[in-house]
Amino acid sequence: METPFPSVLVLLATHHGQRWITEQLHSILGQQAVEAHLLVSDDHSTDDTLAALQSCCPNARLLPAAPRVLGNACRNFLYLIETAEIGTCAFVALADQDDVWFKDKLCRAIALLRESGADACSSNVIAFWPEGRERLLDKAEPQRPLDFLFESSGPGCTFVLSRQMFLALQGWVKNNATALQNLKAHDWMIYAFARQNGFKWVIDARPTMRYRQHDRNQTGANIGWRAAWGRLKHVLRGEFRHDVLRLAKIIGNETPVIQALARFGWRDRWRLFCQCRDLRRNRQQAWLLGMMFLCMRKTGS
Repeated sequence: METPFPSVLVLLATHHGQRWITEQLHSILGQQAVEAHLLVSDDHSTDDTLAALQSCCPNARLLPAAPRVLGNACRNFLYLIETAEIGTCAFVALADQDDVWFKDKLCRAIALLRESGADACSSNVIAFWPEGRERLLDKAEPQRPLDFLFESSGPGCTFVLSRQMFLALQGWVKNNATALQNLKAHDWMIYAFARQNGFKWVIDARPTMRYRQHDRNQTGANIGWRAAWGRLKHVLRGEFRHDVLRLAKIIGNETPVIQALARFGWRDRWRLFCQCRDLRRNRQQAWLLGMMFLCMRKTGS
């Protein structure tokens, strides 16, 4: 019997997640007004992650383990995207192993996509820590012409993609599998691919999930002076510039901004400073990036 609810394929990447995965699975299985199907890629866990998965969600599909340890969440999600068979599912969502989704996360995203005519969406999240502290992470500032070259639209675990958008992404990932292995952030990559190729993206200002922070986060909220100092060093050493150029090359972006970033002479630095408001959604972050263009090192290419 056909369900009246839209079908969503949830791509879940796991690795040594036994401490948190049961709560996450319950929040996925408890989604309202959707038919959620779970596809899991486990990166060679040696704890009880798979036992928890099979106990809580025996109908989940588990991909064959990759031939070798993938080593990070980005490669795990790339493996999921490249390998997934989505069947008749109308939407695809990404999920981390350690968060907690609100019950209307998926149906709200689908409603937003349908109302706006967008191809993909993300949302704000509420970061939370073991001691009970919580904080809203606001990623929903208005999109800028070139923000996708310099930042993601938010955590990848909030992403919901239309079928058309996902199939285009999947084909591109398959065709660029080798080059993509060197990327660090699958969420930034997906957002950049979408915007570069004319897909419409919307960012929901209302949080749709609780974003768990712990000592094993590969990426997280990046809050506090230590996180800020780490990001600052990454930019000033020229590593962030290198990340942007690598991503721009893979997605085929050769705009004047990227050309200036590649040359990176003093006139180019000034041009980037003057255009910085187009490069980040948050005004303060944009001007800070602009100032750092004037003093960051030129490394790599």
